[in-house]
Amino acid sequence: MYRKIALYSIFITLFVLFNLSCNESRVITGWGQDGDIHVLADSTIWNTLSSVLSETFEKPIITPQNEIEFTLIKTDIETFKRFKNLIFLATLDSNDPVSDLVKSNLSSEAMDKVRNNESYLFMQKEKWASEQVILFLVAPDVEQLKARIQENEDGLYKLLNDYWLDVIAQRLYHRNEQKELSNQFLEKYGWTVRVPYDYEVFISKPDSHFIMLRRMLPERWLFVYWEDSDNPSEITPTWILEKRDKFGKLYYEGDMVEQKFVQPEIDTVNFLDHRAIYIKGLWRNDSKEAGGPFRSYSFYNESDNRIYMLDYAIFQPRLKDSKRGYLRQAEVIMRTFQTRSEIEGKQ
Repeated sequence: MYRKIALYSIFITLFVLFNLSCNESRVITGWGQDGDIHVLADSTIWNTLSSVLSETFEKPIITPQNEIEFTLIKTDIETFKRFKNLIFLATLDSNDPVSDLVKSNLSSEAMDKVRNNESYLFMQKEKWASEQVILFLVAPDVEQLKARIQENEDGLYKLLNDYWLDVIAQRLYHRNEQKELSNQFLEKYGWTVRVPYDYEVFISKPDSHFIMLRRMLPERWLFVYWEDSDNPSEITPTWILEKRDKFGKLYYEGDMVEQKFVQPEIDTVNFLDHRAIYIKGLWRNDSKEAGGPFRSYSFYNESDNRIYMLDYAIFQPRLKDSKRGYLRQAEVIMRTFQTRSEIEGKQ
């Protein structure tokens, strides 16, 4: 059974139950990096929950240097309003400034939900700045709050990650989207992806069922491979890794999957309502002394009896530059994939 996170288990309560007073209007884009989370909490609460929050949000990313999905930053209560990602940690039995601020703005209905363990998470978007998301995590006491975070770790991460995928999608497609190119893919090959304005077709081998898109600065590329099949069990991690090495040799000057020093991470996931094998790893090119991260989804589509493989890779040789933003862009683009049969089925 492939993993599918049920967000209802997080017990999200809409912001209508929470009214943090502020007379300022949203006039700026939130400060800081997309992946920085600024946390407001009393030192006692922070000391108890920091490791749990780290396990929830600071998940490691496979890149040539050590990176994490989000970075937690403890922030002063006087200077928080303009940051992009905010988490408030509060308990009903505490009188610290952060808890008092949160409790004073909870509605009576919200307070009852917290006391009765019906809710612990309240969410607002773009309250003080654009591209801003705020999570208020509240429980009767710190041990109960810790338990709720641990119980809902995957859902909390997905909630914040999905928010940023939506923001990045708006950035990527807000102007000059190459809709004509997407329509050509659909007409010629029976599948399509939304193409941002700054990508180009770099390799086109329709007879071999292989199309690669690329953009530069830094270099990123997405390939789509497809083949007719009536055997879904053909898709295995070994099959995928061998295909990827084959394409690297044929089309990209010898790129191959790094399997000696860093093993790829392999999972079975729900991707666009398909059971897919998801691989995160590193590619390398020995002749160029180059390498970087890649992400790959492979799945069987019953409606057209095809195997599809979507693969995105990055080359950013400046080690100090983060890759996580580009990897989220990769996820956004791959999630726009559709087949003709799926599009016709929605009409």
